[in-house]
Amino acid sequence: MGIRGLTAYVAARQDACATEVDDLKNVTLGVDLDSFLHFACRELANSYNAQWLLLGGDARALYVWVREWMQPLFKRKIRLKFVRDPPGMLNIIKDVTHGKRRAEKADKTKALMRGLFATTTPSSPQGVDDNITVPAPPSTTTDPSDLVQLTADAATNLMDTQAVFAFARKALVSPFVRCLKHAGCTIVTAPTEADETLGEMVRSKAIYAVVARDSDYLFMYKMRYITLSSIVVDPSSETVRATVFDTDQLAAASGLAPEKLVEWAIVCGNDFTPYVDLHFHLAEALHLPSLRQTQGNYNIGNALVWLQTHLGPSNNWLDDPEFHQLLADDTDLLAHVYGIYSFYGAGDQVKSRFPHASRHSVLSAAEWKYVRKMLDKLMLPSFTIDVLYDQRRSINKRSVLLGLSACPMLAAARAGTYGLLGQTHVEEYETCILTGDRLTRTVQVNPCDMVLKTMNQHAKSKRVHKAKAMVLTWVESSPAVHAAMAAWHPPKKQPDLKYVGYALGMVLASTPVNRLSSPSWMALLLTSVVSICLQKDKRGGFPFASSVGFTRELVELTARFLSSLEALSHVFDILTLHTDVNMHAFYSASLVVYFLSNGPISKSNVRDILLGWSIHRLFRKYCALHPNVDLK
Repeated sequence: MGIRGLTAYVAARQDACATEVDDLKNVTLGVDLDSFLHFACRELANSYNAQWLLLGGDARALYVWVREWMQPLFKRKIRLKFVRDPPGMLNIIKDVTHGKRRAEKADKTKALMRGLFATTTPSSPQGVDDNITVPAPPSTTTDPSDLVQLTADAATNLMDTQAVFAFARKALVSPFVRCLKHAGCTIVTAPTEADETLGEMVRSKAIYAVVARDSDYLFMYKMRYITLSSIVVDPSSETVRATVFDTDQLAAASGLAPEKLVEWAIVCGNDFTPYVDLHFHLAEALHLPSLRQTQGNYNIGNALVWLQTHLGPSNNWLDDPEFHQLLADDTDLLAHVYGIYSFYGAGDQVKSRFPHASRHSVLSAAEWKYVRKMLDKLMLPSFTIDVLYDQRRSINKRSVLLGLSACPMLAAARAGTYGLLGQTHVEEYETCILTGDRLTRTVQVNPCDMVLKTMNQHAKSKRVHKAKAMVLTWVESSPAVHAAMAAWHPPKKQPDLKYVGYALGMVLASTPVNRLSSPSWMALLLTSVVSICLQKDKRGGFPFASSVGFTRELVELTARFLSSLEALSHVFDILTLHTDVNMHAFYSASLVVYFLSNGPISKSNVRDILLGWSIHRLFRKYCALHPNVDLK
């Protein structure tokens, strides 16, 4: 994210652009939630390895890591305000940039698929060059005994594309929000971009500085910016040190007026310029350097020289007759340029010259108020907004990578959430691993008798019954699992056990028998129930035994379990059930490998592990359902 090369450019001039604060205290910082999530996940993943990520990571370890990261800040009376981006459909100006990123990620994912397993199955769908050889997504045609043997390139790509592992966002945003609020923190969803909202908070003095990892902040007007990696705690004195970048200092060091930083950003090219270049040919119309016109970006230093040569250090570009006339002649272009200037905190420059300028808005004020309530108070997943207002949903890349996006049971679960949102048809889209193209399909949904807008009119007992009825519908393909789940009555005061019980049933019902060995099933079963009991443990994550070999089957199994948990969480969130459940309490990649390496599982050692826990009955039930498990 941000402007290519800007971070390195400013780092080389840090003495002139930043101030070293040796004892940061008694201030309020604004934190870009998405930047923080990626930073935290990457820091945590680096303490493990790519295999740990492939098995789904450990949301509890993330929870503990974040808590430990924040505690020293709280001791120095540093308050935190978290701001997150709005859902995808509210940010259409980045469509072109998102398309380029999809293609880049598709290339990385393709390389990742080549280096996952010791044995691979080539696949070349219609329309794809037959000379391209990549493994097919996991299916019944691949060998479940294929060993996971990550190549160095595959491991690197996995860390790049999957660092935000399953349930990482949910673990941070859902239960952790309560901890944040108890500690005096707040979390809100920005109406446009988190970056822009945080910039406004700095200029209005609501916060001292922004904490993030995004170079766009370095070109914002009147901005103070702290990179996440620069925050360091002295273990002896417990003081917090940080490097604070000031954009006024950057402008002065570069020989520009602070108001011209936005122009520098436009010459360099950013996430917004590809849209106006494609649809309005802005780069060509402004006679930007030919390299900038063809590639979409331009060297930071060269862009500064071009800007100073063509416009001078203080002349405003908006006063250039040609640029001014372009905006005067096209109100649509004016709206987009106004949006770019506003993003960098310079919207008043446009407004003073074009009083009629206005920004494009996807939602009305009343709709946005409702959306904020759903996201910030009800904590609904962001895809619900896309479904409600645009009837579209993007399938996450992990599901596509592991071949789960086409799983009939998970597809039925997604359709169930669309019904609860009051929709009868929704367009799902995903990125093809081989081509990078966007693939779409329309999901037809039967009208639901219980929908989000009137959910508070239904008694809790009816909502609980609705949730179970939906789950039973998803597992109808397996009569044995369906019968067992229908007869099972989860303890009322243990909603976490309900999550695990339903998810395990979904895994059993949707996994072919030849892809579910007894050792893998027992390892997953023990992991899920032990994770519940360890959720309040204050220790960090468990060591990951990377020397233990595991198979494609285990990767598929854990991914299916996590996808089932995710589907359940979406349903329960919309039904406003079990909102206090810790989503980090159900799974750990380290525990899976631990139980896998300490088998075989016997009745005696299971009893030792589960002694005195109410989950013993559930454990025995699912052992009995698996055809190859016999605890004697």
